[in-house]
Amino acid sequence: MPGPLSQTSSSNEESYLFGADDSQFKDLEDIPSYQEAIRPQITKHIFSSRPLAKGSSISLELNSAAANPDSTPLFSEGAIIEGRVLLDFKKNLNVKEVQLTVRGQATSMIGSIYPVSFNLSFLEITRVLWPSSHHYNTTLGQPSSSSSRTSTSSNPPHWLTFRLGLPPTLSYEGKQYTLPPTYTGKAYIDYSLEVTIKRDFLHSDFSLQAPFRYIPQARPEANHRLSLTRALPSPGFNDAIDPVDWHVSNLTIAGRSSNASSDGALVARVLIPQPVEYRTGSIVAFRIFLSTTSSQIAPSVLAPENWEVSLVQHCTLRSPSVKNGTSGKLEANNEPGPDSSFADILAKAKLTSPTTAPSSTVEPDGESTPGHARILDGKIRMPRDLVANFEFPFLNIEYSIRLTPKIPDFEQLDPQPVEVPITVVACLPGGH
Repeated sequence: MPGPLSQTSSSNEESYLFGADDSQFKDLEDIPSYQEAIRPQITKHIFSSRPLAKGSSISLELNSAAANPDSTPLFSEGAIIEGRVLLDFKKNLNVKEVQLTVRGQATSMIGSIYPVSFNLSFLEITRVLWPSSHHYNTTLGQPSSSSSRTSTSSNPPHWLTFRLGLPPTLSYEGKQYTLPPTYTGKAYIDYSLEVTIKRDFLHSDFSLQAPFRYIPQARPEANHRLSLTRALPSPGFNDAIDPVDWHVSNLTIAGRSSNASSDGALVARVLIPQPVEYRTGSIVAFRIFLSTTSSQIAPSVLAPENWEVSLVQHCTLRSPSVKNGTSGKLEANNEPGPDSSFADILAKAKLTSPTTAPSSTVEPDGESTPGHARILDGKIRMPRDLVANFEFPFLNIEYSIRLTPKIPDFEQLDPQPVEVPITVVACLPGGH
């Protein structure tokens, strides 16, 4: 198992069901336009250690984009982690070095009968804040100039400032990955800052750890076209659809009705705004053109109450193979084992039907289809606490909009879900 990306230098799931909460959007044209996320005010967080030897203590002050000081510190892609370490040492504690370390760790469970915890330390960046042989690096600390003449056997200055950035990508097994977001679910991805007070070999070290959250930077251009496509296409199967503004998915659901003498199919043409990338907390409108390929399938199967449209999160765990090590303990190979996939429904949409199409419709190829047709409209809200799509060693998170028939007298021949893949991007607090 390769080591972490390291660098040492001296310097309820919350579900939203469209309904009363969204009653202000009575028409699909009322969906708000999407604007660039507003960066919130800087929030200061303070972490303090338990009492140390001789009444001394360590405190860590951090500035982050979290909503309030009591929240876990929050950083996004491109953000600078800055703050200071406060050292209240009553007596000489024989301090040799003060270090600041940023850590990222992924944890998953291997196996179902005898699960084994698998840990991957993917990020470890250490900065030496003191002693002062490198204190001229202003990006890593700004202690007083007198501290540069302090011997390593005495205490460091009362405070040490720091300023550093997180790498946007990391390399693992020869492949580049973007830095993953904090995640808690089928697996865990955690980040933390740790201050370590290194002492001489006769004394124990001191440390203080502060967890923080990381999210990828929301890209505002992903939703700018939504303000241009707020009005869905006019009802009608034969209307021209602008592929620049709308992503069109043609889906077929094979099955049979209990009162039909032959098999048929339901054809769903799903339209969602381009690009297929939506922020957490946003409302996504869609239109579904439903039709049948057989007149023997009752038109009632196309009614909105017989269909469910949901937001689905897909989690894939690629558990590494395990073997007995020389010490008798389980060790992880580099080769991944079988995948474990999970699909969770996070939100559902309420459907309406503004119109019913004629019993015979004309398909794009010009052929007439002797069946029934209907149009369904809906909106679905992306929960604000969603983690964005990401790919990482042994863990993938993806999303889709799933169309599920809930028809009492219709048997679906292929049980596979009918889905349209989408991308979810994170939004900082205070964004729209």
